[in-house]
Amino acid sequence: MICKPRDRAWRQLAEQELELLLGCALTPRHRDLVRNELYRFRSGNKGEQDTAYYLDVRFRDTPNWIVLHDLRLTDGSNVVQIDHLLINRVMEFFVLETKRFQGKTLRITEEGEFLLEENEQVRSLPSPIAQNDRHITILKRILQAQQILPKKLFSPVFYNYVLIHPDTRIERPDPQRFSTQNLCKSDLFYQEIDRLLQLNAFTNFFRNVARLHSVVGKDTLQNLGQAILQFHQPGRPDYKKQFGITPEEISSAAPTTKPSPAAQETEGFFCFHCKEPISPEEARFCFRRKERFQGRPYCRKHQQEFSVRHEQVSQKG
Repeated sequence: MICKPRDRAWRQLAEQELELLLGCALTPRHRDLVRNELYRFRSGNKGEQDTAYYLDVRFRDTPNWIVLHDLRLTDGSNVVQIDHLLINRVMEFFVLETKRFQGKTLRITEEGEFLLEENEQVRSLPSPIAQNDRHITILKRILQAQQILPKKLFSPVFYNYVLIHPDTRIERPDPQRFSTQNLCKSDLFYQEIDRLLQLNAFTNFFRNVARLHSVVGKDTLQNLGQAILQFHQPGRPDYKKQFGITPEEISSAAPTTKPSPAAQETEGFFCFHCKEPISPEEARFCFRRKERFQGRPYCRKHQQEFSVRHEQVSQKG
């Protein structure tokens, strides 16, 4: 089940902002930073989009799993952006980090160092495995602090996986020296799931239907996904602040393009229930009816669900 789809609105806005900045009179250094960021943004967006497609195909109609894309969670001053989160009915959390290095070679050394090779040039990369491990640490803190996990006999298990886009070549070290089992091509991740299903813990669980229903039910799993979504905080980067771009650079030249009306319409408003972007009209409709919607904005679909519940409560009263 897809509990949260990918957020498209903020990506469209972020890409348009970078394009607008390139139309301004930036300093050579700032222009290079923005141009490189736009390239990385488009490449990363393509990688996450393709991974989301592979996951959705496999898990969309599977009631024993939920999928959440694009989670932005906060733990105090720490902000974690989880590309994809899979959860099954034995409370196993698969935290997935997506990377794409188009046309390049990713080499992992026996010491666990990540190197990117292109045109006979090599540069070192921060470990995506360590990066995703930090994501898991923050996710655990939030789940524990908010007490939203089902109180069952089995403790949650967290898996750290880095998914590499299929157009990237990977050179792996000797697995005896440094294991890269949790790093795989995004289109082949289902094979890793199948491998885990052969392990005793998975095999005993999935072959015992009675035990399956006694641990976590489908409704409980879906409720867990909705509970996690309550702490999702949509947002997008502030590139002007990130790169130190001055107001003079922006005002000294007019942008060459403008954001689309659709992008302007959805900016800043999200449905409190499904976290999808909504128009200002939908938000104002809810704000003017604070008693019914409790001062929260909802999309038209969930406005209708609220209206039905409101009418049922009125009839009972």
